[in-house]
Amino acid sequence: MDKGSEGFVYRLYNVALTRDAEAAGLTDWNNKLTSKKQTAAEVAQGIFFSAEFQNKNYSDVQCVKFLYRTMFGREADEAGLRGWIEKLDSGMSREFVFRGFAESQEFDNLCNSYNINRGTVTLGQYRDKNEGATGYVSRLYTKMLGRKYEDAGIEYWCREYLTGKVTIENIATNGFLHSQEFKNLNLSNEEFVTRMYRTFLNRDPDEAGYKDWVGKLNSGAKTRDDLVYGFSLSQEFSNLKKSYGL
Repeated sequence: MDKGSEGFVYRLYNVALTRDAEAAGLTDWNNKLTSKKQTAAEVAQGIFFSAEFQNKNYSDVQCVKFLYRTMFGREADEAGLRGWIEKLDSGMSREFVFRGFAESQEFDNLCNSYNINRGTVTLGQYRDKNEGATGYVSRLYTKMLGRKYEDAGIEYWCREYLTGKVTIENIATNGFLHSQEFKNLNLSNEEFVTRMYRTFLNRDPDEAGYKDWVGKLNSGAKTRDDLVYGFSLSQEFSNLKKSYGL
């Protein structure tokens, strides 16, 4: 196959979509490259986020492996694969991961072999603007609600935070702690204390602290909001926020 722009497009079809390119698609994408209306990164983005590729419903692991094969021309190394999956698990989008591949030296080398311009990728989602904020919000889903985030939810909270509408503390309390979903968990005081230690202090409770808080909640001396407020002002929570760059 030609090592020019047409060969590059044909390769995208062959590796990413696992089929030969149809004449119309090959011509259309090649024209975009040769006319410089789109760069190699943009064309690859169009293929990876096409309805055809999305309808295959690949898992995150499968998707990243396809990126390695398509963008780098090799199989994924274990450390690299693990690193990208961790980013996806922490709330970053597949577009964010794609950009990491598209703006890499390895993809640049591939593009040079076809004598085409690599280009860059523009991201539009709030969840992709601040890895720390996204990771923190993702953590609230897993630690407080006990489940993985949904795309719409993590995008909503990242937008609220990054546009200055809410603070990190507001998200944790009004957004999650007081949500109907959390209330529906019907946690006992014992379960609640343990979950709040893990959420706000990033550790299991120490025996003394656990007994103290459970006792105060059971007697009514303190409310659940009192516990969360105290934890939110603690040095441990401050250190946790700092670890996310917040």
